[in-house]
Amino acid sequence: MQGTGGQAELGRGPADIETLTRRIGEMAQRILDLRSELTERDEGLAAARAASRDLTAQVNR
Repeated sequence: MQGTGGQAELGRGPADIETLTRRIGEMAQRILDLRSELTERDEGLAAARAASRDLTAQVNR
């Protein structure tokens, strides 16, 4: 099972490899997008916590 014959028998011919490579690229981009979204949410959460602390401090004065 060496060479391209073995790859074809395992279902990993050139078309499959191209499809998998494209899928890896799509998934890598999705990871970048999700990390960016997570960063934005973290920043929003930090801002909300700061506002909550400020309001609580004002109420307690």
